[in-house]
Amino acid sequence: MPGRLSRLGKMWQKSAGSCHREGAVRLLQQQGGVFPDWLCRVWKQQNQHSVSHTPMNGNGFDWPGRLGGNPAHDLVIAYLTIDIQKNAQWAEELLQKTREVKSGQISSWERIGNAYWLRLFPDHVEIEEDYTEETGEAIKIAINDFEAAAAAWQEFVRQHT
Repeated sequence: MPGRLSRLGKMWQKSAGSCHREGAVRLLQQQGGVFPDWLCRVWKQQNQHSVSHTPMNGNGFDWPGRLGGNPAHDLVIAYLTIDIQKNAQWAEELLQKTREVKSGQISSWERIGNAYWLRLFPDHVEIEEDYTEETGEAIKIAINDFEAAAAAWQEFVRQHT
């Protein structure tokens, strides 16, 4: 549902002081994430300095075939970090549905999460930011790339929970 703010976004926006902001940053760090664009814009507006989109984690989540600095691949990491989180059940479901769509068992599948709207199709995946008033543009990613990322995320979750 476009226009809905994520839990992380609400935490960020409602904060009167820095404690909630610090909590949002800690949540991203714990989930092995990167700052999504919207969080960078808010941070920059409130703090008048730049924030990089570099990974914030020390555990280095990655997957075979990931292209560093590729905006679509960075978006996949943001999606996994914020919407799937370190939830083993969600990671398993995501990988299972990805494989079912890719194989043709089901024609498509979608999931609306905390900050993103994910749509799976047999040859590609679309991820759309779902936290602004205006509808965003969906980013397309090859389903093979997404499947590799989902499988790696599932393994990452198993190792870190």
